[in-house]
Amino acid sequence: MILVSCPYDGRKVRQLITMLLKSGVATEIKRLNYVQSYTLNDKSIKKQEEKLLLIFGADSTKLQIILAKQAPDVRILPNTTI
Repeated sequence: MILVSCPYDGRKVRQLITMLLKSGVATEIKRLNYVQSYTLNDKSIKKQEEKLLLIFGADSTKLQIILAKQAPDVRILPNTTI
């Protein structure tokens, strides 16, 4: 199982899920609810929303290669590969 964070854009999330399943990289993907993160930039609070995906049956090196080419804004969260 690998936990992945991607921008909160429904169309791009669906395209990513479809690509990973059809390419055979993943056997099952579970989309979790969105996560909000807050950071302080120049005395203003910046809010970001992201989706979390649990990807099952994936080879982490193959997934990293595909994500680097197809979806550079998606990141694998550290220490989540089980």
